Amino acid sequence: CWSAACHAHPPEQNLLGVVDVGVSLEDADRRMARATRDEILFGLVSTVVICGLVGLFIVRFVSRPVQRLLECTRKVARGDLNCTIQATGNDEIGDLAQSFRKMTEDLRKARAELSDWAHRLEEEVENKTRDLWLAQAQIVRSEKLSSIGLLAAGVAHELNSPLTGILTYAHLLAKKAPEGSREKEHLQVISSQAER
Repeated sequence: CWSAACHAHPPEQNLLGVVDVGVSLEDADRRMARATRDEILFGLVSTVVICGLVGLFIVRFVSRPVQRLLECTRKVARGDLNCTIQATGNDEIGDLAQSFRKMTEDLRKARAELSDWAHRLEEEVENKTRDLWLAQAQIVRSEKLSSIGLLAAGVAHELNSPLTGILTYAHLLAKKAPEGSREKEHLQVISSQAER
């Protein structure tokens, strides 16, 4: 079979014969299967370990900080500005935590300023209201005094009219009364009392 197609050789080479050797590859196949199985098992274990480490890394350095940030944003949304987040590193999440902390500090300062401003405004409103009440009371008192003054002027006028008549007639009668008489004395008393 030296000229068969299964024993290809160049034409310039002379073959004397062919020796067929039968070697069992069963042991090599078993070793190859075991090596393949070991490689697959090592690959799976390595993949699981790497995935576990990546998962731990993500949980520790991404998920937990984001969760803390989310909890604090919810507290701030409810009005609790005392929630603070510690920056864990110089990465984006650390920058975000630092920005969030600065924002809550600014909001606390702004809330304190607004509260102080509202308190001062309330005090100013109370002072102005008190001043208005005092001014109104003074106006009412002035109006009362003015009314009393008008009443007094009216009463004085009403009293002066008849008293003027009494005084005039007392002077006229006193001129006609004899000097030193009792009538003249009585008329002078009437005149002085009317003038008073």
